[in-house]
Amino acid sequence: MAAYQLSEYGRAVTWRTWESLNACGLPGTTNAYKTLGPQVHWRKDLTLGEIEDACPATGRALARYAKDRMKMDEFVKPYERGITPPIK
Repeated sequence: MAAYQLSEYGRAVTWRTWESLNACGLPGTTNAYKTLGPQVHWRKDLTLGEIEDACPATGRALARYAKDRMKMDEFVKPYERGITPPIK
């Protein structure tokens, strides 16, 4: 099975936009909440890239969903092992 990560386009999408597309929520096992806090307190302009920075595995899960379920190829690029976006 191919692995994906978010493309620059996908990283720029806000969480609110992602939700408006009826996309998936975050996996229950994500560590993103440790960095970002509870979802109800997230900024309106929080991006998928910021979520990926907080938890790269969650970014890959979002990318897989965009590719396989939503058929939105512009949101993803092939995963490069060991290459993850820098944590800010």
